[in-house]
Amino acid sequence: MKRTWIGTVLILALVLPLLSIPVRASGRVLLALGDSITTGYGLADDAEQCRQLSFAARAAEELGLDWDNRAVNGADTSDLRALVEGGTIDDAVEGAAAISITIGGNDLAKLLMERVAAGLGETFWEAQARLMGGDAQAIQIAAAILLNFVRLEDNADQQALHSALERCRENLSATVTALRAKNPEAVLVVATQYHPYQWMEQGFFLQLAREAGLCVQRLNEVIRSVDGVWIADVYSAFGGSAERLCNASLSPLNLDFHPNDAGHQVLAEQLVSVLRPFSDVAFDAWCAGEVRFVSAQGWMNGRADGTFGPGDSVTRAQMAVVLWRMSGTPAPRSKAVFSDLPAWCTDAVSWAVERGIVTGCADGSFRPDQNLTREQLSAMLYRWAGAGEAQADLSGFSDGTAASPYAVPALSWAAEEGILRGDEQGMLRPGELVRRSQLAVILFRCAQ
Repeated sequence: MKRTWIGTVLILALVLPLLSIPVRASGRVLLALGDSITTGYGLADDAEQCRQLSFAARAAEELGLDWDNRAVNGADTSDLRALVEGGTIDDAVEGAAAISITIGGNDLAKLLMERVAAGLGETFWEAQARLMGGDAQAIQIAAAILLNFVRLEDNADQQALHSALERCRENLSATVTALRAKNPEAVLVVATQYHPYQWMEQGFFLQLAREAGLCVQRLNEVIRSVDGVWIADVYSAFGGSAERLCNASLSPLNLDFHPNDAGHQVLAEQLVSVLRPFSDVAFDAWCAGEVRFVSAQGWMNGRADGTFGPGDSVTRAQMAVVLWRMSGTPAPRSKAVFSDLPAWCTDAVSWAVERGIVTGCADGSFRPDQNLTREQLSAMLYRWAGAGEAQADLSGFSDGTAASPYAVPALSWAAEEGILRGDEQGMLRPGELVRRSQLAVILFRCAQ
C-alpha cells in the first residue's frame, strides 16, 4: 500500500525540516563547536579552565556525557565551515552523541568593525580598541552604521549586512551538511544568538543597544532557517532575564559581549532542555529522540514538574487532543454533547467526532479517561489518516487472531505502514495498553 494518506495531513508539511534530524544518538560525548561563547572566554585566566567552566561542560555533566570542546575564539561561520570540512576533527565528530554550536556573532561584529574602521580612517584593530574602550566618536559611528543596517530604505550598509547574512546562511548550512555526512546519528543543536546589550538600553547607549538587538534578530532568522538542526532558544532565555547575563555594563563601562558565569548557566540549561526536554527521559533512552520530536512539534506535552511520564497510559481524551494538534488545532463546527466531557479537551473531541475518529458511548458518555489499547489507538490513527480500504491480514503475528474484528483493518494498515510493529516474540499485543513513550515513537513513525 502506498502512503498516500500522509499527503492529507496538512501539519506534516510544517515538520518536514525536522524529519531529517536523527532520533538515535550514539556515543557518550558532547562535542562543542563554535566561537568564544563556547570556549568560555573570560570565565577564568586559563584557557583550559575557561572550557571547564563553559556551558558545554556544565550541560555535559548534567546529561551524564563526556565533553570535547573544539570551539575557537574569534571564529565566524566561514572558520567553522573550514574546520568541519577540513577533516581535522573528523574523529571527534564521528564519536559524538551530540554536537552543540554557537556561531554567527563574529560575522556581524567583524562587518561592523570593518565599517567603523573605515569611518574612523583607522585599522580594524585600532577601531576595535576605540569602540570597546567606549570612545564616543567610535560609538557614534557604530550607532549610525547599525541604524543603516536596519533601515527600511536601501543603503550600502544594509546591502553589506544582507550579504553577510547570506554568507552566514550558506556557511552554516554547509557546515551542517558536512557534520551530517560524517555523523548522521548525532543530535545537532545550534544556539540562537543573545542580545548582549539589552541591559544597556539607556542614555548615550540607547540607540546603539537597540539597533544591535535588531541585528541579532536578523541573524537569528538565518540560524532558525537552517534545516536538520535543533534550536536552543538562547535569545529568548536571555531576553526574559532580569539578571545581567553578559559582561557588558554601563557602570563600569564594559562593552564585552561574552556571557558571564550566570549567562553560561542559562546557556547550559537551554542546551539541556533541547537534548533532554524532560527529566524522566534520559538523553540516550530508547524513546528519547522521538520524545524530543513530538515535544518540539507541540503534539505531546510534559507535566508541570518537568516530567514526561513515559510509562503512563494514554486515554481517549488525550489521544483526541494529540491528533487535533497534529492537524493544526482546527475549530470544530459545533460542540460535542457528552455527559462527562471536561472543558480541556472539548474542542479536540468535538473535532474528532466530526471527523469520525471517535464516537461516544450508548449511555451518552465519552469516557475521556478510559485508557487506550494498541488496537484502539490503531483504529483512531486509521480513521484520522483517512487511509481507505486496507487488506485485513494479521497472519504475520502469532497473536493476530486475538485482535477484535473491528480493529483488524486498522491494525493491518498500521503494521503494513510500519507504524505498529511486533515485539521480539512476533506478537502484536492488540489488547495491551499504550504507554506515552510508545505513543511518541508511533507518532514519529507517522510523520516519516
